[in-house]
Amino acid sequence: MDWKRSQVVLAGMAAGGMKAQFNPVQVQKLFFIFDRVIPDKINGPHFAFAPCHFGPFDKAVYDELYALRRTGKVDIDHARRYQRYSLTETGFTLGEKALMVCPPSTARYFREVAQWIQSLTFQELLKAIYAHFPEMAQNSLLPHLATASSASPPSPLHALLSGLALTVDFTGTPEEYRQELQPSAVHDLAAISSDWAAVGNDLRYAMEFHIHESEHER
Repeated sequence: MDWKRSQVVLAGMAAGGMKAQFNPVQVQKLFFIFDRVIPDKINGPHFAFAPCHFGPFDKAVYDELYALRRTGKVDIDHARRYQRYSLTETGFTLGEKALMVCPPSTARYFREVAQWIQSLTFQELLKAIYAHFPEMAQNSLLPHLATASSASPPSPLHALLSGLALTVDFTGTPEEYRQELQPSAVHDLAAISSDWAAVGNDLRYAMEFHIHESEHER
């Protein structure tokens, strides 16, 4: 299959399910993983991610989502404090079609990654990304997450983020991935993630993406 960037976006979002919604951090990390881990499977990379305040970021992800909205394939919900991205019925049909015609292992990988990302909190997702791609933490506003992630990722997560799930019948569930993010060796993560980290950094995250999206709409 000769993947185009729009097809990667539609397939990646469709892999999360018909009613799946993605927040700004989730869409950025979703397509970062595809670009970084399986570029040879999707004619990639399709984006140019760089380390930003909350890990890998490329404004072109938003450009593509807005382009797909103009053609009736993506819905963007502005009602919350940060936007939510989902597929219209047309977009979902096209995304599923792309998943059906690509190799089964690639389609399975798309679904595993999309569902895994949706199963995590904001901090869990950043911790996982920083653990496997430490270079993406260099400009982080949450350096404690990168420090807590310095150990090698557990094996199921490692398989997912290294692409091993493409060649192995890897059937872990999103909840299993989530549990693997908190092994006994890092029980003190809860202490590190104080109330300020949970609240203050969440506000910083919202402000960061509000700024990026405001610049995008100019």
